[in-house]
Amino acid sequence: ATEWTELTTYLGSKSEYYCGNNSNYVAKALAATSGWNQCTTTNTVGNNQSSNNASGFAAMPAGESHQTPQYYGDKAFFWTSTAANNMMAEFRSLCYYEAFVTTDNEFKELGMSVRCVRDK
Repeated sequence: ATEWTELTTYLGSKSEYYCGNNSNYVAKALAATSGWNQCTTTNTVGNNQSSNNASGFAAMPAGESHQTPQYYGDKAFFWTSTAANNMMAEFRSLCYYEAFVTTDNEFKELGMSVRCVRDK
């Protein structure tokens, strides 16, 4: 989770990456420029998608999967390396109708995306 915190903190510290004068609104900077469901709310990932991806991260709305895929087009879920307990781990998510990156815990058996970070 440390890398995600560093990433969102960095994006929130640069006005070119956040929306609406709110340094917590960095989801658009991480989201791909297409593939998301549409949303008319300003500053959300699904609104004016061509303005997404200022950071180059290009998160796709792949959703999650347990027995069947869910939330395709709606959300991008990314596992972190932080375990909440033996059964659950922390994840970050972006959603087409939100402007911020969400943090939560979920059962490790769910299928979510990962993003590898190369150590310097």
